[in-house]
Amino acid sequence: MGKQRFEDWLSGNLGGRFFILERRVNQARFENWYVPEILRKLGASRVFWVRKLKEWEERAKEFSSPSLFPEREVCFLDHLDEGEVLHVFREASRYPEVYFFFLPGSDLKGAGWSRIPWIVVEESREVLQHFLQGEAARLGLSFGKGVEESLLRLFEEYELQETEIVSFLEGFRGRRVQREDVEAFFEKNEKVLLFRFLDFLGEKNTSLALQYAYRLVGQGFPLPLLVTHLARRFRLLAQVFEKGETQRDLWQGKEVNPFEMKKIQKMKDAFGPTDIPRIFATLRMADRLLKTQSIDPRLFCVLLVTGITQPEKPLPG
Repeated sequence: MGKQRFEDWLSGNLGGRFFILERRVNQARFENWYVPEILRKLGASRVFWVRKLKEWEERAKEFSSPSLFPEREVCFLDHLDEGEVLHVFREASRYPEVYFFFLPGSDLKGAGWSRIPWIVVEESREVLQHFLQGEAARLGLSFGKGVEESLLRLFEEYELQETEIVSFLEGFRGRRVQREDVEAFFEKNEKVLLFRFLDFLGEKNTSLALQYAYRLVGQGFPLPLLVTHLARRFRLLAQVFEKGETQRDLWQGKEVNPFEMKKIQKMKDAFGPTDIPRIFATLRMADRLLKTQSIDPRLFCVLLVTGITQPEKPLPG
C-alpha cells in the first residue's frame, strides 16, 4: 500500500483503525491544525500520545474498565520501535473504539508495514491559505499584492506560529495590508532574524551574516544560544555528509522542517566534509571564550562568523 497525502486520506475512505503517519510539519502545527481534522473524520472526542510502551500499558488498563458509553479515541504512537508498536497492535482488537497512528522514528524494516495505510502530513499551502483568508475575513482586512505569498513564505521557511501571524494582522483591522508592512514587522522578529543569520552564514555570505548577527545581539539575543543554533545547523550538515539522512535530526530524534533541510542541503555548495572538524573546533573555542572572558558582543560576532566562513581567520584559542 503506497503513501497518500493527508488531504487525500481526509477526503477518502477510512481504511481501518491502524495507520502509519509520516509527519513533516512541526509538533505545534500538527496538533493545532491536523489533529482536529483527524478527530472530525473519525468522529473521535479525545486524543492521547504514547511515547513509551509503559504509557500504553497503563492506558490499556483504563480501556479494560467497562463503560456504558464508550467514546472513540485517537492514539498517537510516537517514535516507539517496531517491536513495541506490533505489541500494541496485537492487543488493539480488545479496544475497538481506539484508532492508532504510528509515527516512526526511522525507516521501517518489517515487510508487514506495507499493508497498513501510510499517511504523509506535510505543509499544505491550501491549509495555510485557508487560515490566512479566514483571519482576513474575521478582521475585515484585505491583502495587497504579494502579501499572502510573503506570509506563506514566513510560515513555511521560518516556522512561525499562528499566534505570531495573528498578532501582526490584528494591527490592520479594517485596513489593507501591504507587502512592505509584512517586511517591516517581521524584520524585527527574533526567529526570522535568527534563520536569516543561519542561512547567510550557510552560504558563506560573511557581510549579511554579520548584519543579522548584529541585529540579533542588538535585541538581546544570548550569545551562547547563537553558538548552540550554529552547532545544530552544522551537526545536521555533518549528518547529511555522513549518513545521507535528510528528514530527521538523528541526535535529537526529531523531524527537521523540510524547508530548513533544503537550506542545509544547499550548504554543501559552500562547505565540504573536511570543513566540519574545523567548524566544530571554532564553535568549541567560541563557547570557551564566552565562559572565560568578557567580550564585546559585536566583536564576538565578527570572530565567530569569520572563524567559520574564512578558514584563514581562525578564532583565537
